[in-house]
Amino acid sequence: SVTQQPTGENPPKLLLGENPYLISSGEPKLITAGEDLKDARLNQIWEGFIRRLEPQEEKYTKKISKVFFDMRKRSLELLYRDSKTPKDLEDDIFSEESKEIGRVSDPFNQNAMVIGFETISMEIGIAISFDIQDPEIISFLTNKQLKIRGVIQTIKDQIHAELIEAYQNGESTENIADRIRRVFDISKTRAKSIARTEIIGAANEG
Repeated sequence: SVTQQPTGENPPKLLLGENPYLISSGEPKLITAGEDLKDARLNQIWEGFIRRLEPQEEKYTKKISKVFFDMRKRSLELLYRDSKTPKDLEDDIFSEESKEIGRVSDPFNQNAMVIGFETISMEIGIAISFDIQDPEIISFLTNKQLKIRGVIQTIKDQIHAELIEAYQNGESTENIADRIRRVFDISKTRAKSIARTEIIGAANEG
């Protein structure tokens, strides 16, 4: 709880951040005891929530982008090296990346859940234990992993459609490579929105 300040004609100033429940945001702000300390406290708690999630989102975006980059690189290498058929390309390039994106997602989702839990715990002012091994949490993380793997399936479906059309048209290997590059260029721009959706969802669950 916030310490009550004495009342009077000239109430003393309170420096936000001195109270352990007030998270400082940038330069300290002076407010009077007559102002709404509760709203100020809650605003700073949730500003702190956003500040803690942003680095997780940025790192997660980079991880997803790296998975997309590896998929693009390997698919093009296989295309030029072995002149694979559409089915061969799909089988070769997507199984390992599906596992990888599932593996990299877990630490970020776990961290986001802890941040969400700690934020709401701070808001209500009650100390509650948080166990990442709780069955409900494990179930949630498992489902999240399956969901993020679905992103790979979406790219796989897009590549499949492009390859089938290219082969039906009798296009050259270079034209097929351009189609693959375009799919991954679009996917790259989606990495940040994917990361944001995943991180916010995990924080909300926490």
